[in-house]
Amino acid sequence: MDKKANNHYLNLKHYYGIPHCHTNYSTGKSSPSEAIEYSKKNNLDYIFITDHNNYLEDKTFYKNKVLSKWLSLEKIIKGSHKKNKEIIIIRGFEVTTVYGCDINLINSRSFFTGELSNYKSLLLWLILAKESIGGFNHPNKKILSLSYSEELNNYLRYVEVGNGLYPNKYKRYDNIYFSLLDRGWKIGAINSQDNHKLNY
Repeated sequence: MDKKANNHYLNLKHYYGIPHCHTNYSTGKSSPSEAIEYSKKNNLDYIFITDHNNYLEDKTFYKNKVLSKWLSLEKIIKGSHKKNKEIIIIRGFEVTTVYGCDINLINSRSFFTGELSNYKSLLLWLILAKESIGGFNHPNKKILSLSYSEELNNYLRYVEVGNGLYPNKYKRYDNIYFSLLDRGWKIGAINSQDNHKLNY
C-alpha cells in the first residue's frame, strides 16, 4: 500500500453507537430522554431510536402539551441537540413485515402504521419520503423469498448480522446475510443491541 493510500485510512473516523433500540414510547422500559442521557454518559457517538410504528400515533405529554409520540420524540431530539451536539440522535421506526424480518426506517419526517405485506407499497413510501433509509432486522430464512429489487435496495442498505446483548440473549444471522448478497442485495452488515432496557 502506498503512503497516500495509507494516510487516507489513518484519517478515517470511527463512530460507536446503537442503530436499533426502543423506549417506553413502544415496548422499551426507559423514556426517550433517559435513553439519550444514558447514551451520552456512555460516550456513544450516535443512537437511533426506532420504536414500533403502531405505538407512535398514541398521545403523550410534552411540556404540558398533548402530542403524538412521533412529534414528541422529534421535539425531545431537537432539544437534546441544542444542549449537546456531540451525540447524533436520529428518529426512526420499526415495522413488522410478512417477509421474515422487521424493517427499521430512519431519518424520515413521517411514519406509517400496520404490518408491511407488500414491498411495492414500501418502495412508494420511501420514494415519497425521499431522505429515509433502512435495513432488515433479525431476519429468518423466510426473507430469502423476497426477490431482489434494485429500486428497493436504493433505500434498504443494511441487515443485522447480530441482534442482542452478548453474553445474554444474542443471535447471529451471518448465513442469511451472505445468502442475501448471493441473491444480489448490496447491503452492509450491522450489529444491534435492540435495547429494551436502560442499557444503551
